[in-house]
Amino acid sequence: MRYMLWMLDAGSFQRGQRLAPAAEAVTVRVRDGETQVTKGPFAATPVPVGGFEIVDVLDLDQAIAIAAAHPAGAEIRPFHPEEH
Repeated sequence: MRYMLWMLDAGSFQRGQRLAPAAEAVTVRVRDGETQVTKGPFAATPVPVGGFEIVDVLDLDQAIAIAAAHPAGAEIRPFHPEEH
């Protein structure tokens, strides 16, 4: 909770949410024009994704500083720039 309050106070937090367990995931793929639906995550990983957070930062260094404070660790992925 302290981490979340810290991000809110810093003004960087935009959105976040816990995710349901991988066992509740459904993966959808289209192959040869047919929709295939399978139960389970898109890719099996040794460490499941437990949630996500969207933060508004100036650069990668600021994102790293925020991730370093996360109590469980974090993966950083930037958004692709918007095309106009």
